[in-house]
Amino acid sequence: MDLLTRLFDFGGDRQVELFKAACSQRDPILYLFVEEAESWHLLLVKYLLPIMEWRLSLFPEDPTPAFEIHGEQSIMVERESSGKLPEVALLNVFPMVPDSRDFEPFMRQYEKFQNLYPYVFRCRPRYASTVKMPTEEVEGCVELLKLSLGMPSARLDGFALDTLRYASKELERQATLAQIAAARIWPPAEWRAGHEPQAILTARLIAWRTLVARYPEGQVTCFRKLMPPQADFIGQTAHDNFLLDTAIESGVEQDPERAMAFQEFRYPDLWVANKVWVEIETLVGAAAGDQDPFAAFRRKLRAKSAFWAGFEELWLVLPPSLVAFFPEAFEAVHREFSDRGASEASGHDHPPVRMRFFIPDYGTQMLHEVTPYAA
Repeated sequence: MDLLTRLFDFGGDRQVELFKAACSQRDPILYLFVEEAESWHLLLVKYLLPIMEWRLSLFPEDPTPAFEIHGEQSIMVERESSGKLPEVALLNVFPMVPDSRDFEPFMRQYEKFQNLYPYVFRCRPRYASTVKMPTEEVEGCVELLKLSLGMPSARLDGFALDTLRYASKELERQATLAQIAAARIWPPAEWRAGHEPQAILTARLIAWRTLVARYPEGQVTCFRKLMPPQADFIGQTAHDNFLLDTAIESGVEQDPERAMAFQEFRYPDLWVANKVWVEIETLVGAAAGDQDPFAAFRRKLRAKSAFWAGFEELWLVLPPSLVAFFPEAFEAVHREFSDRGASEASGHDHPPVRMRFFIPDYGTQMLHEVTPYAA
């Protein structure tokens, strides 16, 4: 069970699945009505904000803000308006206290939105207050928050564990400091500066530290991309994937520029020869247009699978927030490639490549292995 379903009741598993699916798509603008006696929506927004920012990064031309919290005044303005929200955001959150004097117009607004927009959700916190949560529930939610913040090794004192509210604030503080420290890891002398985002550079350094703790440093090789590969070879669209698959299968010599991009594509972020192939994936830019980013991610992996066939293990280093929020998507990836690897290895003299999932642990500055599971 993930944090979303552990803390909130959306009215059934189907509604949760629809909400999470809409969070990874281009078009949906989401309207979430939260019935609460305490400010649960603030914790919910903090948990969802990295997901919303990631969703917007898939389509950088989209000027839509990540989220907007509305209140009583927003509802009253809407009642007198032409049916448009005062402001539009990817995630619009409407909190309201049950049994208050404004609850009836709040519910009328919810019913009206259901008729106007396709992605309208209503949820209730499972607990009236964080102080009324059982200790084991607080501890379970803290573990999920630690995972989503990239701090699985974090330790909290007894005071921080008194309520989820205090625990989440302390974890945020620790995560901020740890991410700054991890970004300042001193790289090996032979590494060149690249142009990748900080999240990729930090994840690569943490992956490198993990590998050299297991293998002699001289066996760990880093591919340093100074510029991203050409779109034809990174699977940004269905057509790109088709071109890549065709090029691999045909064996036809490509023009020099495309051949160079192809050579870049076939190298991992880090590797130990014949043993470990490391792919660092943020899923930013994984899809273009109206594509599903997870489907694009699977196509990209399929296109590259021939290159790591001779390795013992494939390490996928993924963003903590996405692993915490979309466990079922990564479980599907694991299941597909485990079955695919076993099928392709049959009849060959090498065993299937073992696929492993990791997130950066900013606290230890090492990789932390996670097991995909369905929510």
